[in-house]
Amino acid sequence: MTHILLAEDEDHIAKLIEFKLAKEGFQITVARDGREAISLLTEKPWSLLILDVLLPVCDGWQVLQAVRALPELISLPVLIMSARNYPNMEVAGKGEMGAQQYLKKPFDPNDLVQVVKRMVKYDR
Repeated sequence: MTHILLAEDEDHIAKLIEFKLAKEGFQITVARDGREAISLLTEKPWSLLILDVLLPVCDGWQVLQAVRALPELISLPVLIMSARNYPNMEVAGKGEMGAQQYLKKPFDPNDLVQVVKRMVKYDR
């Protein structure tokens, strides 16, 4: 089973993502803030982290920094999502911070599914 951690504080977005990905056979766990995401990341092996940038308690950049500081998580694929359009956000997230993909909100849920399938070993 492919385990995905979704760090998203907006309930309607989390439910949409969870529904779409569960329908494809992925097991989704939702973290509602950055601190919860960091805690959950150390509990079991994950196939992917889907990470919103604007999270309460500690933001997505802080979560990503914590992920990349842990040797056991250094190779965890990360998909960053954000509604904010900062200059060079995609470059910073994918380059300097070590995420593999960036998805701007709002996004097409079918596009998200395709990105996730490319990022993890998909064998359904």
